Amino acid sequence: MTERGAWGHKLHFLVTCIGFATGLGNLWRFPALAYENGGGEFWSTKIFFGAFLVPYCIVSVVIGFPLLYLELSIGQFARVGPARCFRYFKPAFQGVGWASIVVAYIVGIYYNMINVYSGVYLKQIVTGGAEQWMLCGNEWNTEYCQSGMEDENCKAKDGNLSFYFNGQCHTEEFRRLRTEMAIWKSNDLQVLNGTRLPPVSSAEEFFELYVHEKGNGLTDDRINWQLLIGFALIWVVTAVTLVKGVKWIGRISTFTATLPYLIITCIFFRAITLDGAEIGLDFFLFNPDWSYLYKLDTWMQAAIQICYTLGIGFGGLLSLSSYNEEQHNCFKDAIIVVSMDSFMSIFGGSAAFATMGFLAKQSGLPLSQVVQSGTTLTFVAYPEAMMRMPWPTLWAIAFFLMFLLLGVSSQFGEING
Repeated sequence: MTERGAWGHKLHFLVTCIGFATGLGNLWRFPALAYENGGGEFWSTKIFFGAFLVPYCIVSVVIGFPLLYLELSIGQFARVGPARCFRYFKPAFQGVGWASIVVAYIVGIYYNMINVYSGVYLKQIVTGGAEQWMLCGNEWNTEYCQSGMEDENCKAKDGNLSFYFNGQCHTEEFRRLRTEMAIWKSNDLQVLNGTRLPPVSSAEEFFELYVHEKGNGLTDDRINWQLLIGFALIWVVTAVTLVKGVKWIGRISTFTATLPYLIITCIFFRAITLDGAEIGLDFFLFNPDWSYLYKLDTWMQAAIQICYTLGIGFGGLLSLSSYNEEQHNCFKDAIIVVSMDSFMSIFGGSAAFATMGFLAKQSGLPLSQVVQSGTTLTFVAYPEAMMRMPWPTLWAIAFFLMFLLLGVSSQFGEING
């Protein structure tokens, strides 16, 4: 029987677990709960999220920590992966381990594609094309492209012109009339009769039409080469790292799991000093409605979020702990991992909403039209906000590097499971 590998240092196991637990869910799903769990009305979510922090912290201690400690203990005791671990308890339970492996691989495919998105944005920044997602003159933009930077360029050329549309500068009166009238869009394939098409931000068109190369449906058989090549490359990096063993994973995780905390700290202190940051922070923290503490759904969503962000049940933590010595103190590690995960969620959420408050102030829009969730928050709202900051290239590189590192460190745990 082949001897099972072991961690080169106890710290390597800890930072790898932190990297696995602290992922994309902390920075986009955690703030998105304010969008999705306020009784169906957006403005009710304004007061929901501040109160949500209370059940989230309680659930982290009551549910998150015990389950995390249990999974680490099982893996350390059995010293095998999830495919064989549950068989030791009862042969019929072996399917539980295989089910977690299937789920982990599905999530791994999704995570790697998000990593590719981050890589595309980093490539765009490094090659000097960062401003392209703020402009409407690119080959992929449509006539409905709307950009605050283009509006500012129009106003700089002529003080009477402050609205950019369809490649030309227009007056505010044109903006008003365009908002009131029905916009008809036609092309060689179809006419969308009776459809009112609102303006689309340049950042959204960049993500949908340049990054995604969004087509006309299943009949569009084009291959998105930049995503395909990036996807293959990230899988090769993941595979090579896993083949090298846990000692390599531990060394790499020392970098990929710790640097995001340094970056988010810098972004946080920069974000809270931005003009308009108080708008987002008030939305996020300072206006709670404690009546939500009496609603079951609030506590359910808190429990779902903590289990999701910690990666409980995916098999990754169990597999990582199986490389520990039998006498290793995984109780202490579980406390640290839960604490760091909650810290990233609250700290990262504060930075996110401070940044969105800044964007709302800059764009003159209410926060309800600025704050987004999921990929839209990360790859549409954030890039636009970063390009409006002083030293935009620096902050954009830091942000997307942080997301790439978070995704890669989580990926190591997912696929290793």
